[in-house]
Amino acid sequence: MTGKNPSHFKGAKLPVEDLNWNDARNYCQATGMRLPTEAEWEYAARAGSAAIRYGEIDKISWYESNSGRRTHEVAQKEPNAWGLYDMLGDVWQWLEDQDGTGRALRGGAYHSEPKLIRASDRYRYVPAEIGRQHDFGVRCAGN
Repeated sequence: MTGKNPSHFKGAKLPVEDLNWNDARNYCQATGMRLPTEAEWEYAARAGSAAIRYGEIDKISWYESNSGRRTHEVAQKEPNAWGLYDMLGDVWQWLEDQDGTGRALRGGAYHSEPKLIRASDRYRYVPAEIGRQHDFGVRCAGN
């Protein structure tokens, strides 16, 4: 998928979505990076906090109550304590971890209920069975 934007919601500053796990992994590799592990992702999302969120939900994330059922430009909400934007909400983020054949996603999405917009929430999907989704995106990690 590198070289083209498969997103359902188009825009230069919108998160890339409509990705399956292979697309996400290939993109990170093409940029000289990799998918983060679940432990790395949660550590980065929490930014030293033990709270379920790194701030007030409406101030830090796009979710079912404030998104209008679509993605939004990145970095429009407050970042966490380490300056990372959009760790929660907007699009679920694929991770490297595997449990059997399932792959992990973290962070919640633009249509998620508030209970899913928290640092510890996770989903697992089998990439071959789920395909691409308008709420599945990517955040790469350095090597």
